[in-house]
Amino acid sequence: MNSSYTNELIHESSPYLLSHAHNPVDWLPWGTQALQLAANNQKPILLSIGYSACHWCHVMEKESFADPHSAAFMNKYFVNIKVDREERPDIDQIYMDAVQKLTGSGGWPLNVFLTPEGKPFYGGTYFPPQPMHGRASWMDVLSYISDIWTNKNDLVLQQADTLISSLLQSVNRFSHQVDNENQILGFSANDMLQCKNNVMSIADKINGGFGNAPKFPQFLTLQFLMAYGYNCKDEESTAHALLSLRKMVCGGIYDQLGGGLSRYSTDDEWLVPHFEKMLYDNAMLIHTLSEAYQISNDEEFKKGIHETIEFCDRELKSSVGAYYSSIDADSEGEEGRYYVWNESEIKSIAGEDYDIAVAYWNVTARGNWEDVNVLNRRSSIAFKTAETDLGKEKLNNLKKKLLSHRENRVRPSKDTKLILSWNAMMIIALSKAGAALNETKYRQKAEALFDSIDLIFRINDCHYSHTDNKRGGAPIAFLDDYALLIEACLCLQEITGNQKYIDKAVDLLNYVDSNFQGDSFYNYSHRLQKDTIYNNVDLYDLTIPSGNSTMAKVLLQLGLITDNIKWKQHSLRMLSHMRKAIQSHPLSLSNWALIALMEYKGIKEIVVTGLDYLKVLHEINALYLPPRVIQSSDVEKSYPLLKSKAYNFDPLIYVCENFSCKKPLKGLDEFIIAVEN
Repeated sequence: MNSSYTNELIHESSPYLLSHAHNPVDWLPWGTQALQLAANNQKPILLSIGYSACHWCHVMEKESFADPHSAAFMNKYFVNIKVDREERPDIDQIYMDAVQKLTGSGGWPLNVFLTPEGKPFYGGTYFPPQPMHGRASWMDVLSYISDIWTNKNDLVLQQADTLISSLLQSVNRFSHQVDNENQILGFSANDMLQCKNNVMSIADKINGGFGNAPKFPQFLTLQFLMAYGYNCKDEESTAHALLSLRKMVCGGIYDQLGGGLSRYSTDDEWLVPHFEKMLYDNAMLIHTLSEAYQISNDEEFKKGIHETIEFCDRELKSSVGAYYSSIDADSEGEEGRYYVWNESEIKSIAGEDYDIAVAYWNVTARGNWEDVNVLNRRSSIAFKTAETDLGKEKLNNLKKKLLSHRENRVRPSKDTKLILSWNAMMIIALSKAGAALNETKYRQKAEALFDSIDLIFRINDCHYSHTDNKRGGAPIAFLDDYALLIEACLCLQEITGNQKYIDKAVDLLNYVDSNFQGDSFYNYSHRLQKDTIYNNVDLYDLTIPSGNSTMAKVLLQLGLITDNIKWKQHSLRMLSHMRKAIQSHPLSLSNWALIALMEYKGIKEIVVTGLDYLKVLHEINALYLPPRVIQSSDVEKSYPLLKSKAYNFDPLIYVCENFSCKKPLKGLDEFIIAVEN
C-alpha cells in the first residue's frame, strides 16, 4: 500500500473500503457526489463491489487497483466507485443480477460498468493484469469499454436500457404466478414429495451435501430435509442431513482446533476450504447442529455447537456485545497460511504423542493441499482414538498445544463491521442451542445479544440501521434485517416465556408493512432509501434466507399467535406466488420449502402454564417438533393461546389446533405421546 496516494475512501468506516483508500485510483463511495460527477462529465461509472474477507478482491486490489498505470487510465476515462457489499447489499443484489444476466455467472470482486444514470451495460468478476485462462486482462477491459463508450455510445445506451428492462421483469417474475391476487393454493403431500425428490436428486450420498465442488454447506436445505423427514416419516431425508453435517464437522472446512466453519469447500469432500469465516455461516451451523442434535443426540453435533459458539465469542464478539462480520482467508499474503500445518511442526509440538496427532488429524509428510496439511478427522482411526478416556485427555492436551503455537502466527484480519441481520441470525442460533441443549448460558447470551442490538442499531422506535449507526453514514436497515430480527424475537419468546418479545415482533412487523410493502412481495429497501435505480425484491434463499421467505414465515407464526387473519392470508398469498418455483427449485428456495411444509402439515400450538412452568418449557424446547409455536406463562395474558387456561397449579401442557385445545397434559411423557399420535 502506497500512503502517498489518498482518495475519498479515507473518510469511510468500512475496513474493505479503507483498504482501498491509498490506491492511486480516485475511488469515491456510492452516493450523490459520485453519481453527480458522472452525470456532469458524462463519463461511464466503474462500480467495483467486494468485501473484506474476499480473497480475490485482495488479489485484484494488489494487481490492478494499486498499479499507477491502471489507475491513471481509470481516473481519466471513468468515475470510479467502490462499494462494500456487506454495507450495501441492495446495490450488490442489483448489479450482481445484471452481471449474471450478462455472463451467466457472478462472484466477487464484482466489476460493473454503468451509464452516468447507473444503468449497467457490461461487467464481470476478477480480471487479471495479463490475459490468462480465457479471461481478458484488466487493461484490455478498460480500453474496450472506453472505446465503445466513445465510438458506439448509442449501442451502449440501448444495451443498458434492454438490460434494465430484463432485470425489472425478473424482479416481478413471481408476481403473476396465480390467476387471482387473492387466490391461495395449498401444498399437497405430492408437492412436498416433489420438493424432497428434487433436492435429493443432486445429493452427494457419499460425502454429504449437494452437487460438486465448490461445495457450500446449504444449511437451509439440510433444515428442510430434517423437517421433511420428521413430518413425513422419511428416513432418507433425515439420514442425508445428518450425514452431511457429520462430514462437515469432521472435514477441513471446519477448524478442527479452534472451531468455526469456513465459507465453502473447494473439493467434494469438505477437505480444503476457502478459509474466510463469516458470522452468518457459523450462526447457521449452530442453528442446524442444534436441530440435528435434537433428532439424534449425537455427541459430535453437541461438541460442534459448543466449539462454534466458543469460536464466535473468542474471535468475533465485539466489546459492545454484538458480533463482527468476518475473518479473512489470507495472512501474510497467503490464503489459509494461519490454519495449515507441516508434518515437522506437528512432530515438534506433539512430542511423544506425535503418532496420535498424525492418526487423529490425518497428517502426512506430503500434505493434502499444496504440500501442507489441512487438519481433518475423516478416518475411522480418528474416532477410535477419541473413544478412550486416555485418548480424549491426550487429544485435548494436543489441541491446546497446537492452538497455543498457532496463536503466535500472524493472524488473518477481521472485518469489524457490525451487521444487524447477521447478529439477528446469531440470536436465533443461540436460542436454538439453548433450547436443544437446555443450556441456561446460551439462553442468556441470546437475550444479552438482543439488548446489545437495540443499543447498537436502533435509531428510534422501530427504525433501525443496517450497520452500527454510531459509525455514521449507516444505511437504513433492509428487509432481511427486520425479518430476521422479528424471527429472533419469536425464538426468544419461545425459550424464555417472556411475552415482551411478541410485543416487539408485532411492532416490527407493522413497521415493515408500512415501509417495505410492494405489490405481491416486500421490497428489499426501505421506502426512504432512494439512491438505487430500482427497489429490488429478494426471493432466493442462499446461506442467508431471503427477506421475503422469512417474512412469510413470521407472518404465519405471528398471525397464529395473535389470531391476525390478515397476516396469515398475506403469508399464504406470498407462498402461492412461489408455489411452482418451490417445487422446481427447492435447493435455492429452501426456506420457502420449509414454510410450504408448515402450510401442508399445519403448525402445532403448544401452551405451557402454571407454577414453575419454565422447567417444563425447557424440556419441551429440547425436543424436535417442527412446525410449532410455543407460548408459556404463569399468569393469564391477552394473547389468544394464553387465555382461558389454568394457571394456579403445577405445570400443564396444552396441545391446540386453531385455538381449540385438547385436555391439558401433566408432564413430558404424556405430552410426547400426545404429539406423536
